[in-house]
Amino acid sequence: MEIDHKKTALDDDAAIYKKLEDREETKNTWQKWKELDARGKWNFFVDYYLLKLVFTLAAGGLLVALLYTTLKPRPDEQLYVIMLDNILDLQGTEEYFASALVGIGYDPEDDRIMLNDSLSSQSAADLSNLSTYAAAGTMDVLIAPETALQTYAKASLLAPLDDLPEDILAAVPKEDRFYYTNDESGELTFYGVRLDNTEFYKSLNKQNYDRSYTFTICLTGENTENAIRLLRYMLSLPQVQTEE
Repeated sequence: MEIDHKKTALDDDAAIYKKLEDREETKNTWQKWKELDARGKWNFFVDYYLLKLVFTLAAGGLLVALLYTTLKPRPDEQLYVIMLDNILDLQGTEEYFASALVGIGYDPEDDRIMLNDSLSSQSAADLSNLSTYAAAGTMDVLIAPETALQTYAKASLLAPLDDLPEDILAAVPKEDRFYYTNDESGELTFYGVRLDNTEFYKSLNKQNYDRSYTFTICLTGENTENAIRLLRYMLSLPQVQTEE
C-alpha cells in the first residue's frame, strides 16, 4: 500500500511552494517585461505607462505655455484708437489696423495699435469711459460720426488740425474737413478729416450704411506723431521721415 506523504490540499505548483523569486507578486517590472513577447510588451506599455506619459506631456505643455505667456514681453502700444458707433466690418477693421501698424513703420512682433471699436454713443457708461480715456491721455485717435464729435470739440478734447504737415493739408479738400463752430466767438476750428472717400471706409462699409466717419486726434494723447502717421496711411499718402 502506497503511503501519501502529502499532508495538504494544495497543488504542487501552488504559489506557496515556489521560490520567492519565481512568485508573480515578487517579480519586479523589469523581470515581467523580459518575459513578455512583443505584443505583450506593447500591451504592458499601454496599460501601465501610456496614460501617465500623455498626462505628463500635457502638463509639461501647459506649463511651458503658461511660462511663455507670462514671461513673453508684451508689445509696445504705439497708438490707442477708438472707433465710436462702429458699423464697419469688424474683422476687416482689425485686419486694417494690423496692416496700418506695419504701414506706419512698426513691427507687429514688438508693437501694436490698440483698437477699441465696441463703444456706443447710446450708452452713458461707454461715453463716460471715453471721457475717462481722453482725460487720462490714453486715447490718441477718435474716429466717430460728427454728431458725436461736436461734444468733444466743445469740451476742447480734440486737437486742432490747422498745423498738420503740408502734404496732409494738401490732400484734404475743405469739403472733407470737419469744422466746429465756437458758440461764443463763432470761430471755425478744423478738428477732423472725413474718411468717407478713403479706401478704408469704402472697402469696410460692406452694408453700405449711410453714416460718415471722421478722424480726429485727441488733444491729451501721448502718441500724436503716430496719429499723424496713421492719418497719412488712411489717406494713402507716403510716410515722411521726421527729423530726430
